[in-house]
Amino acid sequence: MGILKPSIETMRTVTSKGYPGITQKIRDSMAIPSFLHANPLVRWLVWRRYEVISRMCGFRKGESVLEFGCGPGFFLPELSAKGCRIMALDIYPQYARDLCDTLGIQAVFPENTSAIPDCTVNTIIAAQVMEHIENPAEYYAEFRRILAPEGRLLMSLPTESIIYKAGRLAAGFSGKGDYHVTGLDSILELAELSGFARTEEVTIPSPCFALYRVFELS
Repeated sequence: MGILKPSIETMRTVTSKGYPGITQKIRDSMAIPSFLHANPLVRWLVWRRYEVISRMCGFRKGESVLEFGCGPGFFLPELSAKGCRIMALDIYPQYARDLCDTLGIQAVFPENTSAIPDCTVNTIIAAQVMEHIENPAEYYAEFRRILAPEGRLLMSLPTESIIYKAGRLAAGFSGKGDYHVTGLDSILELAELSGFARTEEVTIPSPCFALYRVFELS
């Protein structure tokens, strides 16, 4: 399974720029060190989540896709290659904007979800995002508003298991991750209370070795 990825050189160049407010902690929360990691296994894991999301979505040409919390925008080339109408939203969208300019990707960057009309989005992707949010429920309400009747929500979440924490240590990320403020169980419970139902679930890298879980909800 493969997806269209920007080259490491492009990712490194785009994210090498300094912008006000983008601290090293913000860069860590965007997973930039993982995308650029010297260890190919770490890079494989970060991309594997997006490969699963792309397979789950089976994007249709012309469908409207919002990547909520797009970070540096490294998944946007795949959305563009699938012919999606792209919206990308992030508190710090500068890197994603630069990537789109560099690669000629057409994307709209709304300031927030309130700028998106009702029932106009086919798919929302929130990859490694909801764990950063203290009250996911308020965002789920917005997701329900902007999603089309047959729309879906894709979420990738860290398990925060002992194995996950050991992997973070092995990758050289000890002492990081305090920006994860809401646990997986709470995120899913609040999604279901907001009217979402799980339709598919994949554990990465395998059911017996759970580092991440990817969910499709509708």
